[in-house]
Amino acid sequence: MSNLKNKGGGDKDKGKNLPRVMERVMCQPWAIMDDKMGQLSELLMQHVRGDADISQGAYMDESSGGDDDEGYVLVGSVAVVSLAGVIGKRLSWLEMYCGGCDVDQVKADIMSAMLDERVKAVVLDIDSPGGMVTGTPELANFIAEASEEKPIMAYTEVMMCSAAYWLGCAAGEVFCSESAIVGSIGVVCSAVDQSEAWKREGFEKLVFRSSSMKCIGQDGERWSEEWRTSMQKGVEESAEKFYSHVRAQRGGDLDAACFTGDYWSGEVLLELGLVDGFCDTLEDFVGIVNLQMED
Repeated sequence: MSNLKNKGGGDKDKGKNLPRVMERVMCQPWAIMDDKMGQLSELLMQHVRGDADISQGAYMDESSGGDDDEGYVLVGSVAVVSLAGVIGKRLSWLEMYCGGCDVDQVKADIMSAMLDERVKAVVLDIDSPGGMVTGTPELANFIAEASEEKPIMAYTEVMMCSAAYWLGCAAGEVFCSESAIVGSIGVVCSAVDQSEAWKREGFEKLVFRSSSMKCIGQDGERWSEEWRTSMQKGVEESAEKFYSHVRAQRGGDLDAACFTGDYWSGEVLLELGLVDGFCDTLEDFVGIVNLQMED
């Protein structure tokens, strides 16, 4: 992505977005694979502990524009739009450093393809463990609406999980290779209670609030039962939106196993109704779609 660049500026610039990134990773609902969420959290905590300086990596220059190209690859009459990496909205340097996929850029790429008279169909080339809930439902709704104008199909050779499936199943049809991983339908939210660690250092965090839910979970504070309940409620509400979307796109009689957060490969995906078929490679799949568009 052209927005990703090394940036100078010395120590003053390093980690300037860290509080924002901390809030995103630790206190917001994510629709993402558990292991990837763990990697993001651990990378961030290494930086906080001083074990690693990830600010030496890539920064996102939010003032810069996007790529000058069309945002998709035209193969015959099929536009292939890439949706790869951790999904998010207005991604920071940390999310881009970890391999990000911005929903606004994906939307722009699809819009360009829809306006291109040469394009008869769009294939979403997905390789993602999921990502942030923020921005995902809106992009999914856009994909579903756009698919009424031109056929949109989702395909993965590798992984279409959590938020990536949220987006993928919004397409008219979903295909994958037989060894690809698909599913992980659910929502997770991480938080860290550092109050005991602060006590061991001889500190006690005092916060004076206008209301009990203002700026919850600050460093060094013990998580109250009210905060825990609120976070759990938020996760469940986001998950229900996810479940409702999948049922609407894939059918209301889906097996309950689809909503356990598990993921699958092979024939079980057909049995569960999560995909419409298999194709070994993206190249083969795009070739088949091109043939269909000629009929």
